[in-house]
Amino acid sequence: MRSLDTNVLVRYYAQDDPQQSPVATRLFADKQPLFVTKTVLIEFWWVQSTLFSTTITQAESWCQRRKSRFRHNI
Repeated sequence: MRSLDTNVLVRYYAQDDPQQSPVATRLFADKQPLFVTKTVLIEFWWVQSTLFSTTITQAESWCQRRKSRFRHNI
Protein backbone atom coordinates (compact mmCIF):
# COMPACT_ATOMS: atom_id res chain seq x y z
CA MET A 1 0.00 0.00 0.00
CA ARG A 2 1.31 3.41 -0.94
CA SER A 3 1.20 6.34 1.43
CA LEU A 4 0.32 9.68 -0.14
CA ASP A 5 1.57 13.06 0.92
CA THR A 6 -0.19 16.38 0.54
CA ASN A 7 1.61 17.26 -2.67
CA VAL A 8 0.32 14.14 -4.44
CA LEU A 9 -3.29 14.91 -3.48
CA VAL A 10 -2.98 18.55 -4.52
CA ARG A 11 -1.34 17.73 -7.86
CA TYR A 12 -4.02 15.11 -8.60
CA TYR A 13 -6.89 17.40 -7.60
CA ALA A 14 -5.60 20.58 -9.25
CA GLN A 15 -3.93 19.08 -12.34
CA ASP A 16 -1.80 22.21 -12.36
CA ASP A 17 1.73 20.89 -12.82
CA PRO A 18 2.78 19.41 -16.18
CA GLN A 19 5.33 17.08 -14.58
CA GLN A 20 3.84 16.13 -11.20
CA SER A 21 0.12 15.93 -12.05
CA PRO A 22 0.50 12.99 -14.50
CA VAL A 23 2.51 11.07 -11.89
CA ALA A 24 -0.21 11.66 -9.29
CA THR A 25 -2.87 10.61 -11.79
CA ARG A 26 -1.03 7.34 -12.45
CA LEU A 27 -0.99 6.59 -8.72
CA PHE A 28 -4.77 6.93 -8.61
CA ALA A 29 -5.23 4.94 -11.82
CA ASP A 30 -3.32 2.01 -10.31
CA LYS A 31 -6.43 0.94 -8.29
CA GLN A 32 -4.32 -0.10 -5.30
CA PRO A 33 -5.36 1.08 -1.80
CA LEU A 34 -3.76 4.38 -0.84
CA PHE A 35 -2.86 5.36 2.73
CA VAL A 36 -3.60 8.95 3.76
CA THR A 37 -3.04 10.35 7.23
CA LYS A 38 -5.37 12.83 8.89
CA THR A 39 -2.59 15.41 8.79
CA VAL A 40 -2.29 15.04 5.02
CA LEU A 41 -6.05 15.53 4.61
CA ILE A 42 -5.94 18.67 6.77
CA GLU A 43 -2.98 20.03 4.82
CA PHE A 44 -4.74 19.18 1.55
CA TRP A 45 -7.78 21.20 2.58
CA TRP A 46 -5.59 24.09 3.76
CA VAL A 47 -3.71 24.24 0.43
CA GLN A 48 -6.93 23.96 -1.55
CA SER A 49 -8.69 26.67 0.43
CA THR A 50 -5.69 29.01 0.45
CA LEU A 51 -4.33 28.66 -3.08
CA PHE A 52 -7.36 27.51 -5.06
CA SER A 53 -10.29 29.02 -3.09
CA THR A 54 -11.79 25.56 -2.58
CA THR A 55 -14.40 25.38 0.16
CA ILE A 56 -14.30 22.72 2.86
CA THR A 57 -17.47 21.26 1.31
CA GLN A 58 -15.81 20.92 -2.10
CA ALA A 59 -12.68 19.31 -0.64
CA GLU A 60 -14.77 16.96 1.52
CA SER A 61 -16.90 15.99 -1.47
CA TRP A 62 -13.78 15.21 -3.50
CA CYS A 63 -12.41 13.02 -0.70
CA GLN A 64 -15.76 11.28 -0.18
CA ARG A 65 -15.92 10.29 -3.85
CA ARG A 66 -12.51 8.66 -3.48
CA LYS A 67 -12.70 7.31 0.06
CA SER A 68 -13.01 3.70 -1.04
CA ARG A 69 -9.43 4.04 -2.30
CA PHE A 70 -8.03 5.54 0.90
CA ARG A 71 -6.94 3.74 4.02
CA HIS A 72 -6.37 6.17 6.85
CA ASN A 73 -5.39 6.27 10.49
CA ILE A 74 -8.57 7.00 12.42
